[in-house]
Amino acid sequence: VQYILDLENICLDVCSSLVPKLLGNIVVLSAQKFSSNVIEKCLKIGPAHIVVKISRELIHHSKILNPTRFAEQDEDPILHLLSDPFGNYVIQTALSESATHCPKEFHQLVAAIRPQLQYLRNTPYIKRIQTKIQSGQRTIHAAKGNHAYKNGQKSFRKSPVSQR
Repeated sequence: VQYILDLENICLDVCSSLVPKLLGNIVVLSAQKFSSNVIEKCLKIGPAHIVVKISRELIHHSKILNPTRFAEQDEDPILHLLSDPFGNYVIQTALSESATHCPKEFHQLVAAIRPQLQYLRNTPYIKRIQTKIQSGQRTIHAAKGNHAYKNGQKSFRKSPVSQR
């Protein structure tokens, strides 16, 4: 799947048809090595509506997902992703891409993350997450006067970014 998403002439079509099939499982897939790369790639290369769908699932599904799928029964799934070696990259990518393409979802994602930051003090990912939040806020602030924004969403996508 990652290879197909790297093919420039079909990646947007594949991403647009793939993500609806993954919806409902984004949080679980984000915590797995190879599937997290696919979710990240879809966030990076997919059109703005794909970023919205994935971001919304991370925000809303984390509130309703059965937490028994994760290591600790009482652990919030978004906290699990924030402290997970693969899930945190998905969260970082979602923060970056939503700040650029769907500010409303960026703010909702930040609102879901902020209460969890106190539990992440001893993780290696805390600084990266905080940096992505600050960077996203600057991006949104700078873009308010940009003509490329229409109805809160950027009207174009950047070229695909290489994998981590």
